[in-house]
Formats: sequence, C-alpha cells, structure tokens
Amino acid sequence: MAQEGSLGLIAASQQGIVGLRLQNALPQARVIYVSATGATKVSNLSYANRLGLWQTGDFPFTSREDFVESIEGGGIAAMEVVARDLKALGLYLAR
Repeated sequence: MAQEGSLGLIAASQQGIVGLRLQNALPQARVIYVSATGATKVSNLSYANRLGLWQTGDFPFTSREDFVESIEGGGIAAMEVVARDLKALGLYLAR
C-alpha cells in the first residue's frame, strides 16, 4: 500500500503487493513474515494481515486502517508495545 512520505505518496513495493496477493489468494496457507527491517514504523507491519493485529481478540483494532492510525498516533512507544506483545505471543522475533 502507498505510504505518505515527506515529498508525497510513496508507492508500495512490488514484494509487498505480491505478498498481500498471495495471502489473499491462499487463505489456508501458512505464512512466515521475514524482513531485515525492524518494526520501527507502522508501515513495517501493516502488510502482515496474518499476525492478527486487527480483527481478532488479541489486539483492540477493528481494521488495518484503525491499527495504522492508532499506532502512528502513539509513535515509536506504541510500536515498542506492539513488538513486545507480538514477542510475548510468539509471533515476532527480533535480535
């Protein structure tokens, strides 16, 4: 998905677009998200539908948009809380 940059919208990566298409096309397939980018910005996690960050009982977000808006409002501290909770659930590893 496109992101807001300092000079306007930044197009989504082709890898991200294909990843979302695969997730949608294969709803029963297992998914492992791997990235060299840490979860320091909400956009680094907003493509990961299967983490259960929204529309589940584990997190209070009703939609992807609600997740992005809420976490962006909380800044890096909110991202740290999300990463901590994902780690506690065994859904996220970081070195």
